[in-house]
Amino acid sequence: MKNFNYSYSKIKKIIKLEENWLNDPKTIKRAIWRIKAEVGTAAVVVSAPHRTTNLLLQAYHNSLSQARSFDGVLAALKEEQSQVAAALLTAPNLAQLQESWQPIFDDLEQTLQRIFLTATTFPWLKAKILTTGEKLAAHLLAAALQEAGEKAKVFEADEPVLFDGNGAEKELAQLISQPEKFSGPLEKIAEEIDAGDFIPVFAGFFTHSTEGKDTPLGRETCDLKAETLAKALKAQSLKVIKEAKFFSYAAPTNLNF
Repeated sequence: MKNFNYSYSKIKKIIKLEENWLNDPKTIKRAIWRIKAEVGTAAVVVSAPHRTTNLLLQAYHNSLSQARSFDGVLAALKEEQSQVAAALLTAPNLAQLQESWQPIFDDLEQTLQRIFLTATTFPWLKAKILTTGEKLAAHLLAAALQEAGEKAKVFEADEPVLFDGNGAEKELAQLISQPEKFSGPLEKIAEEIDAGDFIPVFAGFFTHSTEGKDTPLGRETCDLKAETLAKALKAQSLKVIKEAKFFSYAAPTNLNF
């Protein structure tokens, strides 16, 4: 495996966890075991489990109906997340996680309600709903790391990376081919990571600014997030864990999004 010949921060490695690693308590514990082996030198990027994404898609489509049938799907999503968390965490960490989740669920419900009441949607609203899965997964993994005795901090994608809707597609193409040009907004985060004593956990998606608002680009950019973080932090490698296999990339530039 090739290595970069420099390092900006103490983070030497970006670990990207694919969907199947956050499906259930057993696989999450295996993921934690891998992450603990890299404590102090690695940051983690997560993807949402497929089941979570499917429920969010169902809730989105149901919100466009006149039956307001997204309520049941939302309840099922909360129940599923709670069951996984309860199997992993003791009461104090579970309570802290539920506190972190609450504004995420509130925002999701408000977005679904907006779509239902207006019978109108936009691509960025759908993306916003889907990226809820990455936020939930990031906080769950961070809580599980805390349970395992490791400090962790979640970074949600609140940094604007692309700008103005008219140029977004062009800039996204540039970001894919030259992610180092867009690493500036992440430098402040890199400084915080260097000054802190925690495992950074990133939700695997990007935002861009449209008319002054941060707008999610969606789950398709998870690998892009990991690659750009590797560039921004000048990490020596990016490792993508897919199911039971372990793939290593020194300077990935051809990941399929």
